[in-house]
This record gives sequence, C-alpha cells and structure tokens, in this order.
Amino acid sequence: MHVHSMKSKKVHLHQQFQYQRKVVLHLYSTLIRHQSKMTLTTSLRSCRLMRHYRKKRRRYVKKIGSLPSQTLRVFDIMKVCRISRNTYHRHQSSYIIPSIVNAWQTEQTSLVERLKGMEGGIHLTGDGRCDSPGHSAKYGGYTVIEQRINKVLDTQLVQSNEVTSSNACDLEGLKRCLTLLTETHELDVASMVTDRHKSIEKYLREETPHNPHTAELKHHFDAWHIAKGLGKKIDALSKKKGCEDVGLWKKSIIHHMYYVAGTVPEGQADLLGEKWKSVANHVQDIHEHDTEIYPMCDQDLSQLSC
Repeated sequence: MHVHSMKSKKVHLHQQFQYQRKVVLHLYSTLIRHQSKMTLTTSLRSCRLMRHYRKKRRRYVKKIGSLPSQTLRVFDIMKVCRISRNTYHRHQSSYIIPSIVNAWQTEQTSLVERLKGMEGGIHLTGDGRCDSPGHSAKYGGYTVIEQRINKVLDTQLVQSNEVTSSNACDLEGLKRCLTLLTETHELDVASMVTDRHKSIEKYLREETPHNPHTAELKHHFDAWHIAKGLGKKIDALSKKKGCEDVGLWKKSIIHHMYYVAGTVPEGQADLLGEKWKSVANHVQDIHEHDTEIYPMCDQDLSQLSC
C-alpha cells in the first residue's frame, strides 16, 4: 500500500511538471533565437519564472528523490537565462525599438515611392482602434491602408490627454496621417473610406478642400460599419413582442444592403435609396414597386425564393 501511494505521488508530480517544463523550453528557445540578432527579447515575466523553477528543482528532488533527465537539463539551462531589469530595458531601447522603427520607415518609404508612380492619386481606408472599449481609453491608434496595393501606409498613436477626449483620438490620428502623406510625402488623396464618425465626416467635408493634395477627395462610408449597426437594430427589434420573425431575416437584409452598395453607380443617391427601401417588398415576395426610379427588382433578386 505504501509502495503504491509513493508511485502515484511520483506520477502526479511528474504530470504536474510537464506543462511548466514546456513553458521553460519555449522561453529558452526564444532567447537563443534572438540572441544572435542582438535583440534579447526575454520578458521580465520569464525571468521570474526561471527563478521560481530553480527553487522547484530542489523541492521536487527532495520529494520524489529524482527527476527525469530531460527535466534536469531544463533546470541546468535556466542558469544561463538570467538578465536584470536594467539589462532588459537597455537592450530594448538600444536594439529592439530602433530596429523596428528603422524597418518600418524603410518599408514606408518604398511604398510611397511605389505610389508616386501610379496615376489617379491614392485611395485610402482608415479606421481607429483604442486600447480599451468604451470612452475611457488612454491610447487610440489610427491606421490608413491604400486600397489598390492593400498595404498599411501609416499608423499614428494618440494619447487621450493630447485631445479633448478619447473619442477625439480617431480624428487626431486621421489628421496626422493625412498631414504626413500629403505634406511630407506630397501624395494626392483621391478618396477616403471611414466609419460614420461625425467629427471625421465634418473635417473631410470642410477642411480638406483647402488642401491642394486633398481638394478632389471623395469621402465614402464603410459598408461593414453600417451593416454592423443595422444588425444591432434588427436584434433589438426581434426581441420585442410580435417581432420575433424579424431576426430570421437579419442575414438576408444585411446581404441586401451589401448588394445595393455594390451595384448602384456612384452619384445616383435616389436610385440607391429606392433600391434599399425595396427590401420591405422583397421580404413579402413582391418584386414590383410603385416608383419610377426602381420599378422592379433585379433579375437575380426576383428569382430568389422568399
């Protein structure tokens, strides 16, 4: 009975140690891989883990008498994987951050030179992202992508105390991106796609016409953001008594919105509105409408089974 309990204890302790051993091996392989590039990326957390596991080696040896040879080798490896807090931050500021900044600036310069050789100006898509949800974010980043080459042209980080509120970080980030691209790199912006941010909409409508590089800029709203808001409204409506069936049409209604946005030519706002409102008849299997602009559903819509 005593022999059986000792064996079970050894097995339990060994299984408990397997995950910890894998973590340490991963940390060590990461350290060795980056040491050759003079970018020592071992985190402060890994240093604490290593000190913790060195103590565990002595404790485990006392409990079960011996450890597997592979586990012992991991503990021996830990002896060389120690760096201080000051060393970590010194390597970070001297090697890691400058290398990242230099690589980004080199890539950004090559993208700008590539776009200068393309005609028609650049077509941007921009969106912001905060470090936390809601209106209490400390940092907000804004990124712009060129649609034709599908590459990030610029990204700006704005701290909330630089502007009036965290909600204004998106507008400030957009201003910085456009300033860099138009004034520093002298690129002409032909179009800009954003979400329905009121401050951004006002800025692009009133301020950009005064800049020669953005005088012809056309502002568009991202259909994904509109679809997201529409989906939330449908979900809220479907929870009301007698409106449960509306939720069954959520996917089809959103697809109809994407279809309208993708098929109506630019500048035909009246047709876009009538085509969108036809969804009320379409869900009832009615494909003829009392309007001269859009009297009948398109062929691919009328053939669908409603």
